[in-house]
Amino acid sequence: MAWTRRLFLAATFLLAILLGQAMTALEVIWILRLRMRPEEYVSERPGRAIREIVKLAEKMPLSFTWPLQCYC
Repeated sequence: MAWTRRLFLAATFLLAILLGQAMTALEVIWILRLRMRPEEYVSERPGRAIREIVKLAEKMPLSFTWPLQCYC
């Protein structure tokens, strides 16, 4: 099993709790939250962009139906 940063910090948190180091455990939680904040922002950006594209598409007229346009 590969040790990721999140797994390492979780193991450190559990070890700190078991050893009675509550302040260290709180610091680990703080580091985890501080590290996850940019990840959440970056992963949220594409969803926001897709929502904006869908809003723009809803405003566009439906007369353009490429490539399914039929000239019958």
